[in-house]
Amino acid sequence: MMQLTRSGAVDPAAMLTQRQLFSEGLEAYQSFEHLTEGWVKVELSFDGTHETRTADGQVSGG
Repeated sequence: MMQLTRSGAVDPAAMLTQRQLFSEGLEAYQSFEHLTEGWVKVELSFDGTHETRTADGQVSGG
């Protein structure tokens, strides 16, 4: 995976379906753990970024 990422063949950011604040980490983990629809890959951020990506790639939040 690292080699594909370095070569530009794969963009791991495109796999993210959720971006949550670190302070919401427990709730994010619970949604992921309970297989909540749309929760595939989650990124926890410290900078206030908070968005959701739908199955068709549309982004909401911010």
